[in-house]
Parts: sequence; structure tokens; C-alpha cells
Amino acid sequence: MADDLVEIVKRGETSLTVSLVRSAGGLTVSVKTHPTVEAFIQGLGSGEQMDVKASGNYWRPLRPDHPPLMAYVLGDNPQPLSLDSGDVCEIIRVGHPLIIDRADINGRKQSQINLSFLRLVGTSEGPGVTFNVRGVHTYEALTRMRELIGEAYKRFYRTYMKPVCMNIVVSTSETSV
Repeated sequence: MADDLVEIVKRGETSLTVSLVRSAGGLTVSVKTHPTVEAFIQGLGSGEQMDVKASGNYWRPLRPDHPPLMAYVLGDNPQPLSLDSGDVCEIIRVGHPLIIDRADINGRKQSQINLSFLRLVGTSEGPGVTFNVRGVHTYEALTRMRELIGEAYKRFYRTYMKPVCMNIVVSTSETSV
């Protein structure tokens, strides 16, 4: 399968690029973020880092001789975001599957999109971070994953990171008695 890219553009700049490559060795994910994205994620905690395998065992370095994958520790956990489709996205499950399908309380299928790859240290440097994800991934599942990650990141960016400027103006007037 050829590279499947998800590219999100912010004010004319690329904010996020994710590449999904399925091969005989499994699924390889490459993540490249704009420096403001990595700085935002790092700022959610104290800048401390943790080894990804301490949280979950689905993500692995490309080769055993590569250094371990490191992720920023969160201090403030952003709340999961609901998408228009009813699916949710979050950034707290480092090292876990990128998409988890569950049934909601009404029995409807709901996908949990794991954007915690945004927490990986070094996503904004050089080529970004590339890692393997354990598991079997069909073509249909990868296509769906690409769409869900794109939609989830757009919502995450708009909700937490898009620059916003608000002004408050209060005027008073004289009243006669």
C-alpha cells in the first residue's frame, strides 16, 4: 500500500503530517508537527518525559537498536472531544491503538481516536518521529483511520490551539434623573 497522508494546514503552514504505511512488518506511522504544536503539548505538563512502553505496548521504535519512544507527561489533561460523528478523540493513551471501537451507552458504535502521538518528543524536529504500531490493519481500517485522525486533529486544533483574539468593551452613558 502506498503512503496514506493526513496533512492539516494552519494559516498557510502545515500543522500536522501523518503518514501510515502498511507493510509485511506491520504499520509504520510517521508524525511531523509544526513547532507550535509540540510546544503546546509540552506546555500541558512540566516538560517531563516518559518512556512510551511504560504506558502501553502497542507502539515500538522502528528497530530494537533505536532509542525508546519518549512522550511528554501531561499535567493538565484536555477533556476528550466529541466529533460531529459521535466519535471522540483524546491524547492520554500513549502507546495504545490509534483507533478503538466501542459501543456507547445506547449500543451505537463509537470510535475513540487516539491522538496521543502528538505527545511524542521530537515531532517538530527534522523528519519528526516514526514508530511501528502492533496489530493487523486492513486497507479499509487504514482508510478509516486516516479519515478519523484528520477529523479529530482538526477538532483538537480548533478547540485548543487555534489563535483567538477577543475584545471586551464596556460603555457607560450618563442618565438624567
